[in-house]
Amino acid sequence: MEGTRMPIIDVDMACGFTSASHFAKCFRAFNRMSPQQCRAIVPAWVGPGLR
Repeated sequence: MEGTRMPIIDVDMACGFTSASHFAKCFRAFNRMSPQQCRAIVPAWVGPGLR
């Protein structure tokens, strides 16, 4: 989430999740915030070629 500007749905698939809702549930349990909340407060620090 912090190192990419990929859409959240693409991040969850890249992490091996087959369901966006399962990814969001696991993300929230680990980070105590939703993926959307994380994106809102943590800027993406992506350099050239990593999009």
